[in-house]
Amino acid sequence: MTDTVEVQPLKLEDLNYFWTTSGLPCFYANRDNIEDIVESLGFNIYYLICNIAEDKKVTTSTTTYTNGVATTSPQYTTELTTGIVKVVNNIVGRSVSAVSDDISELTPIRESGAYHMPAIPRIIVDKLDEFFRLVDAQHGTESIVLLTFDPSKDDSSGWGVLVPDQTNTAVHCNYNPDSIVEEKPDNVLIVGSVHSHPGMAAYASGTDHSDQADFDGLHITYGWQKTVNNGATQYHIEMQMSGTSWTLKPEDVFETFSIKKEPDPDVVEWSGKVKKALPPLQSQAGVYTTSPATPPAPYRPAPQTTPTTGLGTHKQSKPDIKTNGNYILVAEIDPAVESLPCPNCDHITTAYDMQVGYCKVCDIPFVSAGDTIDEIMIQIKWYLNCRYISEDTIVYLWSKDPSIKEEIVMNVGTVKFLNDTDTEFIYTSKESDNKTVLDYSEDSFYDSDLESFDPDLTVCCGTNILNGNCTCELPVLYEDTVDFEDAHDGKDIYDWTSKCLECKFYSGPGCRDYVDAVIDYATNRNLLKTTIKECDSFQNYRDFDSYAETTYRGYL
Repeated sequence: MTDTVEVQPLKLEDLNYFWTTSGLPCFYANRDNIEDIVESLGFNIYYLICNIAEDKKVTTSTTTYTNGVATTSPQYTTELTTGIVKVVNNIVGRSVSAVSDDISELTPIRESGAYHMPAIPRIIVDKLDEFFRLVDAQHGTESIVLLTFDPSKDDSSGWGVLVPDQTNTAVHCNYNPDSIVEEKPDNVLIVGSVHSHPGMAAYASGTDHSDQADFDGLHITYGWQKTVNNGATQYHIEMQMSGTSWTLKPEDVFETFSIKKEPDPDVVEWSGKVKKALPPLQSQAGVYTTSPATPPAPYRPAPQTTPTTGLGTHKQSKPDIKTNGNYILVAEIDPAVESLPCPNCDHITTAYDMQVGYCKVCDIPFVSAGDTIDEIMIQIKWYLNCRYISEDTIVYLWSKDPSIKEEIVMNVGTVKFLNDTDTEFIYTSKESDNKTVLDYSEDSFYDSDLESFDPDLTVCCGTNILNGNCTCELPVLYEDTVDFEDAHDGKDIYDWTSKCLECKFYSGPGCRDYVDAVIDYATNRNLLKTTIKECDSFQNYRDFDSYAETTYRGYL
């Protein structure tokens, strides 16, 4: 025989509630069937504090087959938001509706963020700036450090920095947090991060916000631009707390913070003694047989007939090339060999020299061993354009054959300037005398490197990020276009059967579908569902009059 336990009905004092200013009770929905319980006590109009459920349709759908007939059903996801609902129960039925009214005389509290930590010492601020700029000079990449603080200290002496192992690109940091486990003292806490935006404004991109979404603490971005404030470092500071970020001012975070509006007068005087070297003449470094196009007079180097000594000594065994036309001698350098001297001036080359593509002492252009002829010609075309040279130029590759251990010189082709914008590369195949002509005109380059996006403007609406005039829900930056491309590595963004690859707006700010896809990825992390196809805005790059007309979608 089983004993029957009588369940006593709940009383009002068994529930959690309070009386509102309207005289109605407000109950906490912390029991199943809370509506039936409350109404059993005689309340027909009341409030509930609860999680309001809302079903939202998602982009994916489910397809089922019945007797060979396909049926597609939309998919939904349920989102919960804590709030207050009003319940009305009468003979007709029961309604539950969300309310935003003031139902109680509670103390009003505004959404806010307050920063409590001591100022970061100036020596740390400056040391990080030096570190970020050095990494940019050496590798051309961003870099990141983690901020620590000793909670036993109540002043700025508690701050510290840890540098994790990291493998970075020009616009993204990928670091290993486990690499600092042994370095981190047990008595300190990791309280934030600092990363750099070399050559760009200091700003938190959509990717930055995504990376720090679950990392409560202080997050600082260093940036610098040559054309802004004389290249001074800019700072963007956010405090991330509980999924919300709060922007802080440098003077709120840094010790004795100040920005120099003008550089030191001595620095200005020093910078006036630095000039950009142009390609030397034949008597100087054996690069041209005739004078190149005349550059601005102050920048034209004087011919040097007597070899110098020490750094920059010119070799007397440079190749003697006999030709009646302009030519350029290109040094082939093996980047795998450290401390390799420049074959023209004996200057010890660095990774930076290889990155910029020329010797910073004698200005002879460099290419890497293993570069294809196409890559060499593109490099030389860029080199000539940067030096105001637009005359047809024969390209000779100065190399060393490892099989015979002797220097060799090869005529790899000619850069022919058709007009102000078009360039044609002509090179002779080693296997035959047949000449191959490649059209590498300015207009034939696709924007695969995203060069058509201005790093200083937002992708979403084309406003200058420094002005802070972007009214979009989440500003989308140049960095986000790079992340979008990386996320779609190996995937087709454009329909290769369409004419999009011939469009002037290909992968640029003028392609609305491309920009919309970047914005969707930056804000929602959605990958592109279908490839982009030709649209009404198609403009063949060969028929387009001015590239300057390719503007940001906010101005179209």
